[in-house]
Amino acid sequence: MALELKKVNIRANRLGEAVNSQALVEGEITLEGGAEAIARMLCISGRLVVGGVEALQDKVNMEGSVVFSLLYVGEQSGQVEGLEAACGFTHSVELAGLKAGGQVLVSGSVQDVQSEVVDGTVIRVRAIAELNCQPQTQQTYAVVSAVEGLPGLEVKQEQLTPGWILGTANETTTLRDEVTLPSRNLPIGKLLKSWGDASVTEITAMAGAVRMRGDVQLSLLYRCQDPAEPLQEAAMTLPFEYDLALPDSFMGLQTEGRADVQDLKVTAQFDEDGEMRVLQVECLLQMRANVWATQDLEVLQDAYAPNQELEVSEQQITLSRPAVEQQATQLLKESLPLPEGMPNIGRISFLQATPCITDWAVTDQGLEVQGILTCGVLYESDQEEGGIEGFNSETPFSIELTLPERLEGEVDVSAAVDQSFGTVLSPTEMEGRFTLRFTVASYPETQVGAVDNIVHQGPSSQQGSGIVVAFVRTGDTLWSIARRYGVSLQSVLKLNPQLDPENLQPGDRVLLYRQFEPTAPTASDAAR
Repeated sequence: MALELKKVNIRANRLGEAVNSQALVEGEITLEGGAEAIARMLCISGRLVVGGVEALQDKVNMEGSVVFSLLYVGEQSGQVEGLEAACGFTHSVELAGLKAGGQVLVSGSVQDVQSEVVDGTVIRVRAIAELNCQPQTQQTYAVVSAVEGLPGLEVKQEQLTPGWILGTANETTTLRDEVTLPSRNLPIGKLLKSWGDASVTEITAMAGAVRMRGDVQLSLLYRCQDPAEPLQEAAMTLPFEYDLALPDSFMGLQTEGRADVQDLKVTAQFDEDGEMRVLQVECLLQMRANVWATQDLEVLQDAYAPNQELEVSEQQITLSRPAVEQQATQLLKESLPLPEGMPNIGRISFLQATPCITDWAVTDQGLEVQGILTCGVLYESDQEEGGIEGFNSETPFSIELTLPERLEGEVDVSAAVDQSFGTVLSPTEMEGRFTLRFTVASYPETQVGAVDNIVHQGPSSQQGSGIVVAFVRTGDTLWSIARRYGVSLQSVLKLNPQLDPENLQPGDRVLLYRQFEPTAPTASDAAR
């Protein structure tokens, strides 16, 4: 009787090897008409925006921009002014195995931000964009789930729950809100700088959409009218809720997603008391979501038959699961000495830090992260005429993160600074204390073997019967012993009631009864 194999298709998402790459972004920024000319540059920062990703055969093309934020002293007023402008870039990265139209996960940050004042109205800027690109593919495996047609066949089955991405949504939306400056803050004289960080707090698959809820942490630096407090910072939280459209209903399925601030515009208005405390906020959010499907399947991992010759082939399959996201915070202290030739420190007015992750390695306790912390500092000098001074500083860091769950599979790391605080140590040195929030996403994968074909080659050529005493080897199971000697698993259990199948020890004795069926005599056997 011919064997009848029943097969199932297993779908799985695979993450390829990540490739790190750097893109040089540079350009010139010209002050718009009406803006005060630059007398002196104070500090500069950069923010990476990846706007488009195009997957080609073995290559990915990216386009984006670095948004430069500059603080400087105006030529006429002598006060602090702010300027924000974007410089675009395109970049390509070789990704072996990537298919045209496939998905690529792209993350990154900015380091080595520099500026040079060409004249009072033109600034030359440059930065390095650190880009991490990882291809994501979907594979299908055809494996055996059941077999019929051979009496006495012994099979080893395994229950699997493969997962794969069933739907993906990628949209931009503009969050518009009106907020009021906290009462503890002085009224706004002029806005100098605004920045935001988005986080997703809840994501749910619905009929025809994925609902994403979260917050944008909005931060501001502005000039005040009070000479005793020339600069102030403010922080506010803007909640958001948005439905990303999907072509089908994926109600109740597991989802994952993220939101990133692409652009931010803040304008200040007067309130009823004539103070500038009302803020009109427009925040462009890039939102991405994946919906995962799972299926419970039973597959064959091995098969044999006493007295029969079988050729069993198997393949290694990779099962994936949705990303597991963990967060950890770490306090980082850094010394920030004044660059040579700058006036002594009187009081720190503003301190902002931006982390750039350059490398990481999984450890037994969690993750070791290396990077560069770029700081922008404004301070009041201790000279009689006072005045605001500023500088930039870059400091490498290495941090060991302890995480609640062990990391599995590929890992992606991002970081943000939740709080910055500066202390004057001496007239020429300050200490910065930064609370860094790390978001660590791991993409668990499990490698399992599954039978993909069985060929029956006929009766076994072995003859004779007998009792055999086998000894357990390291790594043995009752299944492996029964298979090695070609006996049924049931007979092993029946003859060895003293054995604990879950706790076999090397050297344990196993009693086996091998009974071979006589084969039909051939013509040559009859001639003898």
